[in-house]
Amino acid sequence: MGKRKQDFSGIFYCWNYENKYVLEAWVDPPKEGYFKSKTTKADTIIGKIYQVSDQVITLDKGVAAGPKRLIDLKLSKSKQAIPIGTIEGSWLDKVYMNDKLIYTFGEKKPLVLKPHKNLLPSDANHRADLCLFKTQQFKEAAKAREQILIVDKKDAKERKKG
Repeated sequence: MGKRKQDFSGIFYCWNYENKYVLEAWVDPPKEGYFKSKTTKADTIIGKIYQVSDQVITLDKGVAAGPKRLIDLKLSKSKQAIPIGTIEGSWLDKVYMNDKLIYTFGEKKPLVLKPHKNLLPSDANHRADLCLFKTQQFKEAAKAREQILIVDKKDAKERKKG
């Protein structure tokens, strides 16, 4: 079998329609200067984050194959796009946004879930056993858990009957 290679280089756009942000990122950009035939280090990302007008958002929405019209707009020269940040680095090393480290290759970050402040009464966080467990009433929590399991088993049998 031959080798397979996927090449992602060029300009990419990432949209946040709700906040009217556009990230214009260049992957493996050409090196600036006299010797333009040379390129930057492989897997390099540089780009800018723009706050854009409603008109720019309207131009992009509904374009299936990407922001074709946006290329004609040239964000960096547009009065409808205000630069608010930068992104630079390499996804094989480190990536910075506005000089703040946001990604390090190979570093796993723990997933931290934050519960919503206005949970529904039916949310699992309101279960009696969990509430007791949080207050360190472990025996009562175990009894409440047993009751929940009994009810769940009964409900499962009822569902199976149809």
